Amino acid sequence: MNNGDQNAVAKKTESQIVESMKALYIEQNILDEDIKALKDEAKSVGYNAALLAYVAKAMANSKTNDILEKNELFAKIVAKIAGN
Repeated sequence: MNNGDQNAVAKKTESQIVESMKALYIEQNILDEDIKALKDEAKSVGYNAALLAYVAKAMANSKTNDILEKNELFAKIVAKIAGN
């Protein structure tokens, strides 16, 4: 028996793939409901829920520096055009 045979990973069946995807979609739906509940909670106490969600998503995706740089550039262009 060669090493390739020993290290071979069994292919999943279509049914196994569908079941795995289904489980992940169920988990995703639960997480989406939890996120919605947190947004509703934020709104109920007067926070800008959309902005907080944007910040949280940016932080989770390690995109905060990119967004801050783009916002800085945006502010410079607005100031230049407005004559400030």
